[in-house]
Amino acid sequence: MAQEVLIRTLSERLRELERAQSEAARRLEQANTQIDEATRAIETAVAQEKTAHESTQQVNAELNELRRHINDLLTRNENQSVSAGSLQALVGTLRLTLEALQKKLRRAHENLRDFRTRTQAAMIALDQARTAQTEASEEHVRLSEEVDVLHTHIESLRGI
Repeated sequence: MAQEVLIRTLSERLRELERAQSEAARRLEQANTQIDEATRAIETAVAQEKTAHESTQQVNAELNELRRHINDLLTRNENQSVSAGSLQALVGTLRLTLEALQKKLRRAHENLRDFRTRTQAAMIALDQARTAQTEASEEHVRLSEEVDVLHTHIESLRGI
């Protein structure tokens, strides 16, 4: 009679452990999914960051070309090979171009900052998911061992 009570008590504990083990397996699967999602988010953010960086470099190259052009005009003006009217018209056009490029550069820098922030957030999410995965995995292993031990103990009691 006492042995039956012990077996029943141990069987109830076994069911509790099996439920906890299933919950740990579910959390482990959820952490794995979060890791996959965070990894994809990082890949996307890094690609966007790269595109924004390339855009910034392109605008900087355009600005440098414009500066070279302006310097060339100033040099020609010093040599008096450009008329005052055409130089004034060119300067106006160059100013508008310069303003447009500076605006474009500001937007490119803003995009780059935004994508870097997204990359950092995705990396933090990945780190948190990895921590959750480790914890769930350790708990799952521990509970599996407990379930095995308890299952073996119940079987040995039934065999007596």
